[in-house]
Amino acid sequence: MALAFLDSWICEGDRQRCEPLALEAALDQLVAAATVAWPGLELEPARLARHLAAVVPGDADPVEHLTSAGAVAAASGAPPARAV
Repeated sequence: MALAFLDSWICEGDRQRCEPLALEAALDQLVAAATVAWPGLELEPARLARHLAAVVPGDADPVEHLTSAGAVAAASGAPPARAV
């Protein structure tokens, strides 16, 4: 999945800052959370990776962005947090 992500991600800066093994682990975590949240949904991991590459900002650290609490909550079906 990391290769599908990196092939699609528009990086602003040094791609070397993205560790492929850490990226793969982050993507695996999101797929696992989504699979538990929506067991009937047939999820194509490479397609999800390409979609995530389109929404992760080019100046962000992709691993940090994908492992943020909001990303994991969204993948697990949790409602978005609201400010009070």
